Amino acid sequence: TGAIIGNYAGHNTAGGAAIGGAIGLLTGGIIGNAMDQQQRETLERQSPQTMQRVEQGQPLGLADIKALAKAGVSDEVILSQIRNSHVVYRLTTAEIIDLKDSGVSNRVIDFMINTPSMYPPPPPPRSRYYY
Repeated sequence: TGAIIGNYAGHNTAGGAAIGGAIGLLTGGIIGNAMDQQQRETLERQSPQTMQRVEQGQPLGLADIKALAKAGVSDEVILSQIRNSHVVYRLTTAEIIDLKDSGVSNRVIDFMINTPSMYPPPPPPRSRYYY
């Protein structure tokens, strides 16, 4: 995200990365605070890596989504994390069944299935050479 911001903000990729990182930390902190204390403790105990990714606003993998559901985190918090990180999931049938068997709600699974159409790929980097 930072690189994209930097690209649009005058080609200062390092500055954009810093801005993107700060946005990710802020967003992750807000989302992390949306969990109640019991959910936070359960998640920290069951999956400290997932808790760290949530707090830092990092993208979540399938194992993270399952860990959040298992910890009793609300669909809204899970969806917010996915939205804010712009993760694109390309789920196989087996992964969908695994998510469902792991207690992930249909609402979250449906949202994940639709992420490829929500977040188009970033434009290719512009060449520094002009012909």
